[in-house]
Amino acid sequence: MTDIEPRAHALLTDGSTVRIRWAGPDDRDEILRVYEEMSPDNLRLRFFGVSRRLAERDLRPQR
Repeated sequence: MTDIEPRAHALLTDGSTVRIRWAGPDDRDEILRVYEEMSPDNLRLRFFGVSRRLAERDLRPQR
């Protein structure tokens, strides 16, 4: 991750916009919650697997 915050926005189907930013250490619990609440079908379609441990593995600090 860089020190420069990228500026990106996405247009939603309802016409509103959201700001897209890098996930940081403070986002860990929310990211894990998203994985835990996803259905097995959604996990498989998004990540080609159904393991909820993927999030924990992917959230480990890079060395």
